[in-house]
Amino acid sequence: MPPRWGAELDNLADVISFGFAPAFMVVIWGIGVPESVPFTAVLAAAAAVLVAGVVRLARFACVKTKSGDFMGLPIPMGAMTVISIVLLFQPSIWSLLAVLGVAWLMVSRIEYPKPKGQLAAVVLGWIMVNVAFLTVWVAWPEGGDMPIKIGATMQIALVAAIPLRVLFYKREQRKEAARLSR
Repeated sequence: MPPRWGAELDNLADVISFGFAPAFMVVIWGIGVPESVPFTAVLAAAAAVLVAGVVRLARFACVKTKSGDFMGLPIPMGAMTVISIVLLFQPSIWSLLAVLGVAWLMVSRIEYPKPKGQLAAVVLGWIMVNVAFLTVWVAWPEGGDMPIKIGATMQIALVAAIPLRVLFYKREQRKEAARLSR
């Protein structure tokens, strides 16, 4: 097998796991949707997730940022957020707009920091808490769905908070640069 095949097979696996699978979940979630929400809107949202994932992975392979951070929401985070929306909300125009928002974040030019130092420890802790919630949910089904709802809510909150934090950080950098240039 040529050396580049590994990277291409990895991208294919990512498209299936983090692009197609969440898009498929959106379609299944939207079956039997209320009449106020056209099923074509559900299909469009699912297609947007899949296409955004493919574009995100293609751009990741070709474009490097100056800072070394990710450009656009990484596809695994996008997939987890779409699945969180599906788990928490009934299909509606608002939840479909949230799914489209996640697809947009994947192809946006917002730079998501690569976890380093303290941020890596926070992300690892966050992942461990979510895995613990998922484990409790799977191991003790009679306990209800509260653990998965907490984990899904944490996922949505994290993905919503990161762009805001990045925007505030960049604004502070611009203010500091303007102050130093005086």
